[in-house]
Amino acid sequence: MWIQSEREDIPRIIGHRGASANAPENTLAAFRLAAAMGADAVELDVQLTGDKKLVVFHDDVLDRTTNGSGCISEYTFADLKKLDAGSHFHPMFAGERIPELDEVFVEFQGGLLVNVELKSIRPERELVEKTYQCIAEHHMQYNVLVSSFNPFLLLAAHRIEPEIPLGLLVTRGIGKLGRFLLRRIFPHQAYHPEESLVSLALINRQHHKGTEVNCWTVNDTDRIKQLGAWKIDGIITNHPDLARKALVTAGT
Repeated sequence: MWIQSEREDIPRIIGHRGASANAPENTLAAFRLAAAMGADAVELDVQLTGDKKLVVFHDDVLDRTTNGSGCISEYTFADLKKLDAGSHFHPMFAGERIPELDEVFVEFQGGLLVNVELKSIRPERELVEKTYQCIAEHHMQYNVLVSSFNPFLLLAAHRIEPEIPLGLLVTRGIGKLGRFLLRRIFPHQAYHPEESLVSLALINRQHHKGTEVNCWTVNDTDRIKQLGAWKIDGIITNHPDLARKALVTAGT
């Protein structure tokens, strides 16, 4: 589906919101650092501003990762660009901004693969449509995977462009039956389970069905080595450098 890891004998390394252990999450600084650390891809979150611009941001509110406050959906993009999204992490990142999805695609077109997670608890078709317009404008169709916890967004995405691979995100909290029903009903080519749900049997079952498995968020090197030995397809991690070192060491 996606291009394989730099080494075909190890899983794809996906920087969770970039190299978020070492740089402010979901910023260009974090994505650049992930690339420098040897990540094959980055995972990022996308949502709409009050004036319907696509921005890369995880939370519904600004307080945790910026010097702003309140809901991101109540801000225009111009107002969001005035906020500092780096100082909360470390003073050396002061002035880092919330990026548009366009900016990320321009920076990494033809380079890093991008896992775009659609962030909305509502069946927000406009978010899906604008994301796919952005993908098409930057010719990123073969360099993206679109994922979401909201299966109705995946359904809308599949109807817009069925050739772009989709990742179904699941947590332990929805229960075994819930996960089973989601896998049966909603379109996806990749299964993205919470790390604690992953077993060798699960990976083998998904591979038998032609579905790849990318799990989140794995930062323990022993667990990373185990997942590599089980032939998981991708590991989403805050530490791309440590993950690559662990996998390469285990594979030599």
